[in-house]
Amino acid sequence: MRAIHIFVFIISIQPAFAQTINTNKVYQFYKSYKEVEDSIATRINPKNTIIYKICEGHVAFYLIQENSHWTGYFIKNLQRDVPLPTIIDTLENGDIVEFKPYETELQIFNADSIEKKLFQNHLNDIHQISEDALQDQLIKHAKKKHKTTYLSLPITSHDCNSTIMIYGEKNISATYRWSLTISEEMHIIPTLRIFYETQQLLIRSVKNYYQ
Repeated sequence: MRAIHIFVFIISIQPAFAQTINTNKVYQFYKSYKEVEDSIATRINPKNTIIYKICEGHVAFYLIQENSHWTGYFIKNLQRDVPLPTIIDTLENGDIVEFKPYETELQIFNADSIEKKLFQNHLNDIHQISEDALQDQLIKHAKKKHKTTYLSLPITSHDCNSTIMIYGEKNISATYRWSLTISEEMHIIPTLRIFYETQQLLIRSVKNYYQ
């Protein structure tokens, strides 16, 4: 029954191209990133779902429990950085053909093992901390180490927000700038370290195809 449900779902969003990488199913679409993500969002299990959006509108992981198993959905915006133009070509017979680039990629994978690893990694312990409070924690840490200089919060010119949402017995949500979560110096703050380690675990789960 679970396989039938996934098959019907895939048909409903009309993939233009599909292939299998090991046991993962990879689909590419002419549909926009938002359209594909909205289709995945309709499958959210309000009792057991994990969502990690690494830069809003760029990539997202949805881990959803379906019929006692966890299914992972990895969505990638193929036109996030440099939108690709439609190529118009003229054939020898005079016909005009448009070659439209794919806009979105979707990878579907078994997420039973990764779900366990995420919660073993204290995923439920994430919480929202203001940037002022983060700065205060850095200063307190530096004072404990008897340092005379204090770290400032990292800033990058092309920063973006990353969000984790957990649906379960207790709903949890937190959003931080990406530069905060990837900075090694910031990992003295547990919730930011969990953000980074969660990102790495999820990326490794699709590393056979993720570039």
